[in-house]
Amino acid sequence: MVDEQAAVRESLCFALKSNGYEVLTAAAGDQGLAVFRQHRAKIRAVVIDLIMPVANGPNLIAALRAIEPGVAILGITGRLERSVGQSFENLHLSAVLNKPFSGPELLQALNATLQRSAVPVAAKEAQ
Repeated sequence: MVDEQAAVRESLCFALKSNGYEVLTAAAGDQGLAVFRQHRAKIRAVVIDLIMPVANGPNLIAALRAIEPGVAILGITGRLERSVGQSFENLHLSAVLNKPFSGPELLQALNATLQRSAVPVAAKEAQ
C-alpha cells in the first residue's frame, strides 16, 4: 500500500490485517517501487493513492506495470472530481475508491481486484 498519509496507511492496514491480509506499506512512490521490487513474488495487489504531493500515482503505476504488466492495482484518492476521474480511466485500474471509504468498501474492492487479476498457475507457467 502506498499513501503519503500515515493515518490513512495505519487505518487501511488495520482493516486489511484484521481480515487476514499481509500488508507492506510505503509513504511515497519511490519507496513503494522499492518494496515492490524486493517483495514482488509475494505481492498479489497494490493499493495506491493516485494523487500524492511528492510522487505521482500514475507514474508509479506505469513503473510497476513495466516490472509486472499484470499487477493488480486498486487506486484510492481524496479527489475524484469528474475531470480527475476521467484521467484515471486510462490507467486500467480495477477500481478507484474515493476517500473516505469504509473498511468493508476497501475489502470488497480489493477482493474484486484480486478476482479479476487471478491467473491460474498453469497459465502463468506457460507464459
